[in-house]
Amino acid sequence: MAKLVAKDPHELTQFWSLTYHLNRFYARLHGYRFRRPDISNEALFEMLHDGLEPPRRVQWSIVRLIQQELEDRTCDFVVWMDSDAYIVSSEPLETVLVQNGLLNSSDPNSSRGRQLSQ
Repeated sequence: MAKLVAKDPHELTQFWSLTYHLNRFYARLHGYRFRRPDISNEALFEMLHDGLEPPRRVQWSIVRLIQQELEDRTCDFVVWMDSDAYIVSSEPLETVLVQNGLLNSSDPNSSRGRQLSQ
């Protein structure tokens, strides 16, 4: 997609930048909160050096970040997506979750805060 709009190869947008905006627009369309975790180098170091030897690999930080998001009790569910993934459907996530038996469609609290993280 970037190649269609860029006149110069130096103007090519990185793929993950495009997926970020696609997912951000999707979240806005459906009223979800959307954020990309912002973590300092120091906080990342602490997550990975939690007393185990050898220190955890950087991929482990994703588990810690998801744990932090799950502590937000204003959300019914949290979705984590890697930066190279994007949602290709326009239907809300609740529809997919209900269809697959992962969300109770009769829950009166199911429209509480919703969060999509990338």
